[in-house]
Amino acid sequence: MLRECTEIFREQLQQNRNLLFDSYIPANGTYLIVKEDGSLCEPVELELDKKSGQINRTNRYFTQICKYDYYSRLIDMNKPQDNKKIIHSNNYLSFFVKKESFQNGKLNTEAIDRYFDAVIYPELKYKGQTLKIYQMLEEEIGCVPKDIAEKIRMWIKENIFHLDVDLSKKDYLKIFFEAPMEQYQRENDRYLVPNIYNSNDYNLEVEGEVYGLPNNNLGMNAKKPFLSSRTKKIEVPFLLNKEEVLLQKQFFDHLMNYAMAGKSNVYIDTDERTICAFKNNEIIDRDFKGYYLRIQKGKEVEIHSSDIVPCYHPSVKKPFVYRNALSYTPKEHKEGTEYGAYYTKEKIQSLLDAVFFSKFLRGNYFTPQDKLGMNDGYIKRNLIISREAIFDWLYKDEEVQAAKVLGNVSLDLVLGALKEGYIFKAMDCFNLRHSLLEYFSDKGEDTMENRINQIVTDLKAKLDAEETPEIQSADEYFFAVGQLVQYYISLNKGKKKTHALANPFINAKTDAVLKKKLVQFFLKYNYDIGVSSRRFNNLYCMITEYELKGDIEKDLIIAGYLHSSLIYVPKEDK
Repeated sequence: MLRECTEIFREQLQQNRNLLFDSYIPANGTYLIVKEDGSLCEPVELELDKKSGQINRTNRYFTQICKYDYYSRLIDMNKPQDNKKIIHSNNYLSFFVKKESFQNGKLNTEAIDRYFDAVIYPELKYKGQTLKIYQMLEEEIGCVPKDIAEKIRMWIKENIFHLDVDLSKKDYLKIFFEAPMEQYQRENDRYLVPNIYNSNDYNLEVEGEVYGLPNNNLGMNAKKPFLSSRTKKIEVPFLLNKEEVLLQKQFFDHLMNYAMAGKSNVYIDTDERTICAFKNNEIIDRDFKGYYLRIQKGKEVEIHSSDIVPCYHPSVKKPFVYRNALSYTPKEHKEGTEYGAYYTKEKIQSLLDAVFFSKFLRGNYFTPQDKLGMNDGYIKRNLIISREAIFDWLYKDEEVQAAKVLGNVSLDLVLGALKEGYIFKAMDCFNLRHSLLEYFSDKGEDTMENRINQIVTDLKAKLDAEETPEIQSADEYFFAVGQLVQYYISLNKGKKKTHALANPFINAKTDAVLKKKLVQFFLKYNYDIGVSSRRFNNLYCMITEYELKGDIEKDLIIAGYLHSSLIYVPKEDK
């Protein structure tokens, strides 16, 4: 997979040679360019806006700085030129140092000489396989121009401690010496080629060409033998030649540009041969077929997960209908959560986010559990359980697991909202739960909305009947139980009356337990029930006489409990 992704990146790079620089984001800090005569261009202050993921690109030196910076970076801090890691650039044309090194005294003439000795005389630094690779490279690109390098060393020594730069911030001071970009590329290669492999100890030479283990998201360590593949003739996972490993590094550099901008979801289209990336709360807005990468910025760009997406569409396969099964009239609906048809995954994500997760879903698909900042434990619990399945459905078109997981967590979200006393939220969650169940199961006309409407119509007539009728179905029975529980709780005179009073009925495992609890509540509240209350008498009598033959269905008990009371509804005018 990685090889094909890299090939697509190669094609993109051939079409646009500035691909890496168009989205490149330098580190925060002060940037100085030293002209050939030793004078300075105006300082450039760069700082990434973390919220927008954008950086000011309007400065006239910005493109030049991006290229200088890219060709002067270290692969990582484990492969520095300065072995004490005070100076962070890789060649004599640039000088990177953290501003705090001025304050703590770590930057001094000794550190400057140590750095320049390393970049001017690399053959003294390298040994073994690394020296051999450098010598092969030096035959191609020539030696370091020592006279130019020594001149730059002297400029740094004479000026670095007298620059008019604010050193109070905890960011970088980066100095570049004006030179043709080809010279920067050459000196970058001088550092890069001997250091680009994970370890040159694993290198193999085949027909005069060196193959080695790449350094991107891979680890091999002599102190950790379990990382080796002992069953293979070659213990490392795979080997690349110089051209391939340089291309792979550029690909990972491109991914780092996305990660720096907060774009963690990368889509590599194998048909269109394109690469695009989106932020955590953004869904891809076009048809797609190819590879998905989840990346994150660390010491290097890290690929946390990957997947093959056979066929993705931003619209759902059929309209998702958010139905008002409980037929209640909300005081208000937040924008994007209205009842009706939804046609895109983006809209469905907003609906799930608002109704189920109180706006904690979109930005927390990959947030570590200990960093989820929310007060409602039941929302946090269900978010952790379901967010991966929801992400796979909305971002990768894999809905099988989402259907199963949402079926489970949505019921817990309804019960959690009830327990916390959020009656209207519980109603919305109930309606969304059954809209999802309907969408995933394709029940046709047998929707919860139709079932409840039929039950309400039948039950209204039975409650007003002069002679007590019978309950005809289990659906009607459970709904009636919910209505009776709601009526009992309405009679409670407690100062703090909560929906937790309904829990014994909703959580009942058998019909015998359910009827026993109803009798207990009748004995508790019958002092406030008139003997001539026809609706109550009919309801209670029908429930006690009904014999349940199947299992308890919580949903219809909850539906009866949440629905407006049929006992209190005024009689229609005759």
